[in-house]
Amino acid sequence: MEDLLEVIVRIDNKEFLKCNYIQLVSNSRTSLRTVIFKNIKLINKDVNLLSGEYDFCVAYKNQKLERKEVHWFDMYMIFSDMFTRDINDGDDIEIKSIMTHDKHIFYQQDVIDIYNLWQHNKEVNWNEIDTDFKYSYVSACFYWSKTPSKFINYEIVIDCLMIKEQIDLFYYLGREMFGERAYCGSGFYQFEDCISMLRAKGLQKLTLVIFRNFNQLESESIINDINHLITFFKSIKIEVQF
Repeated sequence: MEDLLEVIVRIDNKEFLKCNYIQLVSNSRTSLRTVIFKNIKLINKDVNLLSGEYDFCVAYKNQKLERKEVHWFDMYMIFSDMFTRDINDGDDIEIKSIMTHDKHIFYQQDVIDIYNLWQHNKEVNWNEIDTDFKYSYVSACFYWSKTPSKFINYEIVIDCLMIKEQIDLFYYLGREMFGERAYCGSGFYQFEDCISMLRAKGLQKLTLVIFRNFNQLESESIINDINHLITFFKSIKIEVQF
């Protein structure tokens, strides 16, 4: 198992413990949030638990196993079971606190859960997840692969009957064009920007997109979304077939 998540808790800027998975307990009735740090490994046993300022980071590794996406969170008004018992490697540590973060950073449990699946060599079944989790999956793919650097296929087939909502389009297009865990956006602007950037680099281009079963679609919104893509593909001289 390759660790794709790295979580580090610090006290007064000194690393205290690390682990590769955390879980936010949902449905808190107060402003305090409870986070469970799973299967921890102690880094520094000499840190004073009661006197310092706490923070932690969640680092998402990319496909090159580099720590490129690191999110920091401060913790105030700390309550924890670690104050009343001995702590050992392999323990789960529960910390209840007020969590704050940079305005551009948000705690993303779904993305953490997706990364945890990946680091256990498991994949998400796209057809079994809800809409919110689909968008989280796309965010995880962005941390993993960023924007694509090349096509792996130059002629692709999309089964329109697999498209139940707009986000499905970008998942299947990304997978067919760039491979598993690829990112090509979650909306038209991002997708079109990805394709346009590749074309601007002068790389070998996508030549053909086949929308299989298009005539069997009943959803007007999906038909409109695919027609929007057809217009875009034709504008950049990509052949479209049905």
